Amino acid sequence: PRPPRFKKKGSKYNIKYLNNGFKIEGDIIRFSISGQQKEYLKATYGIKSKYLYVKIKEFSQLNLKVKEIEFKPLKNGDYEIFIAHEVIA
Repeated sequence: PRPPRFKKKGSKYNIKYLNNGFKIEGDIIRFSISGQQKEYLKATYGIKSKYLYVKIKEFSQLNLKVKEIEFKPLKNGDYEIFIAHEVIA
């Protein structure tokens, strides 16, 4: 994802992944990283990973069909994760 044009350089912005941008593996969600993000992570933090992994405790026990995941920045520098899903009966 690219930052919106109206945001200042260096400001944080929402990152949204549609269902083709992530894969759920048990309690771990694997997110794809764009080439531009990979370059930034490598240059800034020395991270050479192809994917971003987020572990959510007991996520695999929920019976959900995840449609979209969004990261929203908080004022303290952390991010919240919002998961849009469908409950499977």
